[in-house]
Amino acid sequence: MKHKQYQLILIIFTLLFLFITPALAGNKTFINNIRYWTAPDHTRIVFDVENLPQYKISPEGDQLHLIMELDDTASLLPHDQLKIGDGLIDTVRLKTKDGKTMGVVINLSKPAFPDIFTLNRFQQKPERLVIDIWRKAESLPAQKKKPAAAKEIGKRVVLIDPGHGGEDSGAIGCCLKLEEKWVVLSIAKRLQYILKNEPNIITYLTRSGDYYLSLRRRTELASQYKADLMISIHGNSNPVARMRGLAAYYLSPSAASDKAAELVAQQENAADLMGGVSLGQDKTLNAIIIDMLQSSSITESVKLGELTLKSFQGVPDLTIDKKLHSAPFAVLKSPSVPSILVEVAYLSNYQDERMLADPEFHRATAEKLAAAIKEYLAISAPPENLLVEGQAKEGVHYHIVQPGETVWRIANQYGVSLQQLRQANGLGHSNLVKTGQKLVIP
Repeated sequence: MKHKQYQLILIIFTLLFLFITPALAGNKTFINNIRYWTAPDHTRIVFDVENLPQYKISPEGDQLHLIMELDDTASLLPHDQLKIGDGLIDTVRLKTKDGKTMGVVINLSKPAFPDIFTLNRFQQKPERLVIDIWRKAESLPAQKKKPAAAKEIGKRVVLIDPGHGGEDSGAIGCCLKLEEKWVVLSIAKRLQYILKNEPNIITYLTRSGDYYLSLRRRTELASQYKADLMISIHGNSNPVARMRGLAAYYLSPSAASDKAAELVAQQENAADLMGGVSLGQDKTLNAIIIDMLQSSSITESVKLGELTLKSFQGVPDLTIDKKLHSAPFAVLKSPSVPSILVEVAYLSNYQDERMLADPEFHRATAEKLAAAIKEYLAISAPPENLLVEGQAKEGVHYHIVQPGETVWRIANQYGVSLQQLRQANGLGHSNLVKTGQKLVIP
């Protein structure tokens, strides 16, 4: 009898402990994990936390030591130091101060700029404290200081965008647990390698490693590289496990073409919440102004998308969705740049995931994408026609407007202001130009 009473008392105390302890903890922050990713222009450090902390930068720091103070915070980690050593950050150290405040000391290899923000819980991601350490311009690799030099005459620029990266793994395979970010990066690099053998094509990757890049930044790169086209590569996922196959999408400025396309767009547009861009930082993400003449660019995107689907016909064991879909994908909102998004297969389907794990499938996919890109560039406006013959003799530059081009894109291509281009051609405040129209380049 006494033994049973003892067990009952023990159970009561255990229950009281479980219920009272969280109440005593209140809003105390606990650090559960630290991760980092190195990009060409910055390093991102992510703290997984339970309860978002109140933080401030300590004045005790200097150019090589960023010191933060997290109020009412404790670490649950087995170690108090993380070694990074990527040429920008040496170490990250945790140090308890006055029993309550947690000090975070980031030892830098060279002076840099910090950007600090918090993220709420999202899907399987916990609450997070994010610290981006940005390299100063003078310490960037030479090719990263200016995204693109003046476009070479006779060259076409292709921007290849491997989706996700870093904190954002993308879809996770149903059985082999493949991460989408690695699969699409492999395909993108193979595609770049194939196109590099084409003498009239210049290729760029939006990301070349495992780091996060915001959707808005990807669209900006399309303009900065003066791309003739952009192709964004992804892996698909669906709660219905039998769904499989390749599908292609182009930008719809408003509604999606169907419910399935809307679901895919919602998944891909959520990448910034998953990867770590606070909505407060990027309020314009869903309000990118599409140029008045982007309808022409969308027409070119449809052409590229149809050629892509055609290129994949007959690939063994690969199901092809023959319908070209449209949806408001944020990553495709590059003004005037023909862009498509290709979901190469479903990671949520066992058969497709097995294919996505095969390097031979990566190679074959890259070859089919390359074939579609080359065919599109062959039938679209050749770059040799951009400058009218005899212009050097007269000292006057002209441009023949090609399908899908806008005043903004032409001005950006030649490094002149929109106002200068309008004035030189008597356009007033209009952005309207017609295919085949001859413009003076001031």
